Amino acid sequence: DCLVQEKRVLIICDYDCDGATAGAILLAAFRSCGMNVDILVPDRKKHGYGLTESIVKEASELSVRPEYIITVDAGISSIDGVNLANQLGINVLITDHHAAPEVLPNAQLIVNPNQPDCAFESKSIAGCGVAWYVAKALADELSDRDYEMRYDPVKLLQFLAIGTVADVVALDRNNRILVNEGLR
Repeated sequence: DCLVQEKRVLIICDYDCDGATAGAILLAAFRSCGMNVDILVPDRKKHGYGLTESIVKEASELSVRPEYIITVDAGISSIDGVNLANQLGINVLITDHHAAPEVLPNAQLIVNPNQPDCAFESKSIAGCGVAWYVAKALADELSDRDYEMRYDPVKLLQFLAIGTVADVVALDRNNRILVNEGLR
């Protein structure tokens, strides 16, 4: 919907290597589809960790105010930040891999293999892996709609390989395959 309706999207990523590569994956995928997207990297000292109220406030004051915020490698514990975004009329989509708390944020969508009742078998995937699967799902959806593809998710695996290794997650079967392909 963000692509078809030309919604303004802001990716907010974590500031470590996993978050940076996750942000790069979604930014590359979204831009190559023609989506109206930008990225914002929080300052740890100024904003703290996750989708905090201060980063949401800053995002809402940008000259091009986002209609959607998509988090990468963060957000699963950001109840207050998501609530503020909702109050400001900004939709939040969370992509994360960290352990989910008992109470989840009130986001429009949460993609996290470590949330309750998620059947995805690779619980050790890094945030960049979650972002890559989102980019892959977008490519599949656009292909199903006969949309002219402008990116190949396989070419984004190089970012996933760097972020996965740097985040020191377990190299389970899924991660080994993705890292191996990314290194190629």
